[in-house]
Amino acid sequence: MMNLYVDMDGVLAEYKKVPLSALYEPGYFRDLMPVETVVEGLKTFIAAHPEVRVSVLSCVLSDRPYAEEEKK
Repeated sequence: MMNLYVDMDGVLAEYKKVPLSALYEPGYFRDLMPVETVVEGLKTFIAAHPEVRVSVLSCVLSDRPYAEEEKK
């Protein structure tokens, strides 16, 4: 089986240019809007290629207690 890894921040979800401190505020990642054209394109790809396992990859700031849960 082939794997396709898709980034979250700036690909599946919008990228907001903000001060670094904003990344440490509760709700920052939870409130990012999806990039609908990318999400729909990925859904189309998944439907057309069931033999490909698609996974989302994203970095989590380890010193930010909210990031992991919000990105899930």
